[in-house]
Amino acid sequence: MSLDTELFAYLAADAGVALAIGDRLYPRRLPQNPTLPAAVYFLVDEPRMAYTHDNAGSPGTGTVLTKPRYQIDCWAETYLGTGEVSEAIIRALSGFHGTMGSVRVDAGMIANTLDDFETNTGYSRRIVDAILTTEEVIA
Repeated sequence: MSLDTELFAYLAADAGVALAIGDRLYPRRLPQNPTLPAAVYFLVDEPRMAYTHDNAGSPGTGTVLTKPRYQIDCWAETYLGTGEVSEAIIRALSGFHGTMGSVRVDAGMIANTLDDFETNTGYSRRIVDAILTTEEVIA
């Protein structure tokens, strides 16, 4: 499975995240007329950092170190509400190491947070940038 799928499952199953947003975790964007609080996640970039060739006689095999960066937008009707959602997301991802489903994550790190306000809707948003260091097997 892809890290996108596994990240969704991991966050949806986290007790703190579920307490903060229920089942309102969405890929890419909020639905129209959303119930808040909610969170939206998407892949920003996925640099490949270092390649290894575990089987010298087999070209195209080995592993690659990746550092996918996800943006998680935490939406609420109030500024304080975005803080509750973002803290749950940060607790779930910061310092994480282990498996998310079938994907091994060597390190979870929060790179940045940023506050925003949507003038058209009046919603508050806190952006959380998370980097998950993984190893992808090249078959």
